[in-house]
Amino acid sequence: MNEEKEKELRSIVANEPENVHAWINLGIYLEKIKKDFFEAEKIYRKAIKINPDFYGSWLKLGIFLLYNGNNIEEAIVKLKKANKLNPTEKIALYFLGIAFSETNQINKSIEVLKKAIEIDPNFENAWYKLGSLLENSKKNIDGAINAYNKVININPMDSDTWEKLGNLLYREKKDYENAKFAFEKALESNPSHIPTLFSYGFFLLEQNKKEQAEEYFLKILKNNTDNFLIKGIVQKIRNFYTPSIESARKSHEYDLGDYRAILFSDIIQIGNIKYKYIIEVKKKEDPIPISYISSEYNNMFEELGGGQFFFCAFEKTGHFNFGNSDDYGDLEIFLNLAIDYIVKKYKIDESQIPELPKVPKTIDFKKISASFHPQNNE
Repeated sequence: MNEEKEKELRSIVANEPENVHAWINLGIYLEKIKKDFFEAEKIYRKAIKINPDFYGSWLKLGIFLLYNGNNIEEAIVKLKKANKLNPTEKIALYFLGIAFSETNQINKSIEVLKKAIEIDPNFENAWYKLGSLLENSKKNIDGAINAYNKVININPMDSDTWEKLGNLLYREKKDYENAKFAFEKALESNPSHIPTLFSYGFFLLEQNKKEQAEEYFLKILKNNTDNFLIKGIVQKIRNFYTPSIESARKSHEYDLGDYRAILFSDIIQIGNIKYKYIIEVKKKEDPIPISYISSEYNNMFEELGGGQFFFCAFEKTGHFNFGNSDDYGDLEIFLNLAIDYIVKKYKIDESQIPELPKVPKTIDFKKISASFHPQNNE
């Protein structure tokens, strides 16, 4: 179907080579549908050659260069030309404002956005961009609040703007009552709006309303179960010691009766402690882990003659280190030791233990396992 559409568009420009609108439509198809950016750029430039006085050709090429051409400086030139050809049209000014902001020309960006708003006082996108610039540059917080209020007056269901307004009122103005109102309006529009759930959670947490804050963080985890940042926040609310992890790849999940053990690898840590593997232990239907088992490593320790990897557990009361060995960096050995630790700690029936990779016969697994004493501190 797409091929037929392209044939149709090319047939039109072949039959009407001076039809600048047809060339632009072909360019849009190549850019948006076919993703042939090289060819789309050529078509937009051809449209300008056909009619250098047509505003739309300069506008389309300027927007294309801004987002796909990796040439913001040229995009600014083209958008200025579009604005010169049609100074009462708001769109060129809006994208020119974006282009200026991308090159850190904040004052120029603010200036052209205000011009776009003069043309159309209900230009929602321009008000939002203006508010973001004023907020992020710290140039005019009151102006940012005013801009966000303008957006909300135009579109009362805009959760993004309600959330931004709430944060500004809270962080910059200490206006807790209106900040709370803004966050709640954002969630009224979109109950699963993650930025608002996050911001409102911290708003409540910093007012020591821990139970209410946890409720909103748990809502984030409902559809983002592997978000280590949010899990860590909830566990800190519960006074639970946790590994500091930014992200990790879920490798496997093991069913252990009333519990689940989830293996993670490719771990990006926060701080100096590195992790080869981590297993989360959860009660079923609960998104928050109740303990972690980890294979941690320290290159310096290996250089001093010790084993590189440490077998550790994170429990509610703290971090427990059961010693170091190069073997703890082996996935099969780590997995068997970790599951054995979990089974002992939570008194899981042997019939509920999943089949695991076999440990090499050269490893005295029972001897190693016997040295671990799970912490009974739930």
